[in-house]
Amino acid sequence: METQGGSAKKMQTSEAEEIGFEPDLSDDGGGVVMAQREAAKFASGDNLDKDGKAKEHNRHQKFRDHVNLAALVIFWAIVGCVVLGLIAFVFHLLAPESWHYLSEDQQEKLQTLLGAALLSSALTQYANKRMA
Repeated sequence: METQGGSAKKMQTSEAEEIGFEPDLSDDGGGVVMAQREAAKFASGDNLDKDGKAKEHNRHQKFRDHVNLAALVIFWAIVGCVVLGLIAFVFHLLAPESWHYLSEDQQEKLQTLLGAALLSSALTQYANKRMA
């Protein structure tokens, strides 16, 4: 083992030379490039385990971002439908009778759906969570 003027990297290189190790540099479809990157990581002193955990965290975070975006799209689609239904219902109530286009049964169904949607605890909880 060298202690003066030598580093651990030089020791590894000299040990590899002593046992006659020579890397296979044949092209195997990108494996050489990956091996060179890995060797560069080892030589630079980077922690591969830490790097792997950081990449896993980034993948997990990207997935969570996509799920959040999907939830927002669904939320705003529901809000849009409720607003359109509310506009149709209010217009039907305020318009003269000759303009009425909903039957009594349709009006009751729309009123039930809008009442349930406006008082839905799922929408309220989601909105409260995002506003807090």
